[in-house]
Amino acid sequence: MTSRPKVLSVSLLTAVGLTSAGSIAATGGDVAGAAARIGGLCPTGSSFAAVGVCEVSFTSTGTSTWTVPKGVTSIQELTVGAGAGGGGGSGYAPGGGGGGGAVKVCTTVVKDLTKISVSVGAGGNGGTGSATIGTAGSNGQASTVATGTTTDCKANGGSGGGAGYYLIVAPGSPAIPYGQGGTSGSGKAGGSASGLVSKNPGNCAFNGLYYYNVEATGGGSDGAVGGAILGSTGSGNGANGTTPNSGLFFNVDTMFGSGGGGGGGVDCATTTEPGGGGVDGGGRGGTTPAGVGKDATSNEGGGGGGGAGIVTGNLGGLASNGGAGGSGYVEIRFAAIPPVTPSASVYFASGSTSLTAADQTVIASFAKAIIAGHNEIVNIAGYADKYGPAAQNKAFSIKRAQVTEAYLKKALGSNASHFTITAQGMGSTSAFGAPEKNRVAKLTSVAPVA
Repeated sequence: MTSRPKVLSVSLLTAVGLTSAGSIAATGGDVAGAAARIGGLCPTGSSFAAVGVCEVSFTSTGTSTWTVPKGVTSIQELTVGAGAGGGGGSGYAPGGGGGGGAVKVCTTVVKDLTKISVSVGAGGNGGTGSATIGTAGSNGQASTVATGTTTDCKANGGSGGGAGYYLIVAPGSPAIPYGQGGTSGSGKAGGSASGLVSKNPGNCAFNGLYYYNVEATGGGSDGAVGGAILGSTGSGNGANGTTPNSGLFFNVDTMFGSGGGGGGGVDCATTTEPGGGGVDGGGRGGTTPAGVGKDATSNEGGGGGGGAGIVTGNLGGLASNGGAGGSGYVEIRFAAIPPVTPSASVYFASGSTSLTAADQTVIASFAKAIIAGHNEIVNIAGYADKYGPAAQNKAFSIKRAQVTEAYLKKALGSNASHFTITAQGMGSTSAFGAPEKNRVAKLTSVAPVA
């Protein structure tokens, strides 16, 4: 897979199960500030994908369980079926490339904390080469995302590339397919294989009959039909697949679901001529002499390359195995969790700067809220009512802010060092209504700006 930029989480956010969905790369920077500026958080286990978008990638074959994060009500899934194996070559013909896995994007309405079952398909095995008749590659497995017993998104695996095989026919007979490219998981066919009568039938004579010069083809991709045959050396190319650009998904370099290239062969009239294995698609086809089809890259759903085959004179020659298909891939994306800015107020008796037990409970709840969020800047403003001398009220407001700050740091415990806390006495006010509402310390959290 093409690597995507990751962000650097800060220790507090990691401790409470959140990482920043910001635009600052892992080389450093104020990640919390970036998260606040774009307005979102990515839960632990997910990573930044784009502004306001989180992603979870599944690359290991088999089935696993993912829990929808709290607050998430819709997800978008990219599922890529596994590629099929390329066909094994024979002594008379190269194998066809394996078909690429299907690529599918789905959007599903979910409930938070729901368990989602994710299955990543395994790539098909390459066929075995043989001096007589090779074996076809095996199919790739589907990749799925399911909620309970309902499959929400499924991408089928590709079909195995056809084995290289020989057939003895009379000159001038209709062309016969050999080493057929496998069909992709979404039904895109591989290129059509064909055979040509040798330019010098005598070089390929066997019991008075003649072999065709065989050309294998690439497997079908999810985006296009597999490549047609090239020349007379069995060098068909598997077309590249495509990456969808829909909703929360964006173009990346990886071409999912590419078909495998066909194996190389040798013109039976000129047995020293090397065949060119297919070069496009998931896995390159093997080239002569007896080139093994290349395995497709994991997690891209590409088909394996076909195995090479060589005709040597009148008899079957060398042959090689087809390449394995690439495993599938699943990615789930969802909107980042909006930022929160908790606030609280504690009230004081006339002439008092002491916190009651109820006040301490309010501050402790505020501490929990800012730990659970991403806000690391806190402002505390102390006030007094309009009664009494202005200087005395100023002193009361300062002391109320200070005692509130002290208890907040106590409530934060070891997390206190992660916060920037400012406490100020604002003096007398009547802005909050009745006198008892003006004898107050107000705590507000401010989203930092990177």
